[in-house]
Amino acid sequence: MLLIDRIEAGIGKIINAFAVISTITMVLMMAYVAVDAVMRNLNRSFVGSNELIVNVVVVVIFLGIGQTSLKDTQIKIDVFKFLPWLDHVTLFFAFAIYVFSGIAAWNEAKLAFEMNLTSSFLGIARWPFLFITGAGLILCGLGVVCVELRYISTRHKEKMKKRGVVAEGEA
Repeated sequence: MLLIDRIEAGIGKIINAFAVISTITMVLMMAYVAVDAVMRNLNRSFVGSNELIVNVVVVVIFLGIGQTSLKDTQIKIDVFKFLPWLDHVTLFFAFAIYVFSGIAAWNEAKLAFEMNLTSSFLGIARWPFLFITGAGLILCGLGVVCVELRYISTRHKEKMKKRGVVAEGEA
């Protein structure tokens, strides 16, 4: 196994761990919404349910969003398919945008923490959700790195096959 494959697998495990947290959060949120719906019918609704759900959705989306880049399932239009090197350029810019956006969200989280910003009704602190947004965007950037490493590994294996060199485990 190439070092590139090991790095890609390690980053993939990190992204998958956050996706599991996202999934568990989604299940808990769905259970909360179901209980709240029943309670609303009994005229005993939970206070601030909408505000709480909106904040939890941030956790679900941004901890799970790394999966889209890890599995290379984000929406893209291959206009210049005849230029394979353009994939590398596109991935580089995607990585840069995700990471810089994540850093900007972290800076916003620090500012929200210093200003002690809270939600309007329940008084939920804003900074953890901005931090999670930044972490999710950086996870997307790491997913893009995984895709690039996969491209490099695949091309390396294709070159080795053309040369007639058999890798370990393939014999």
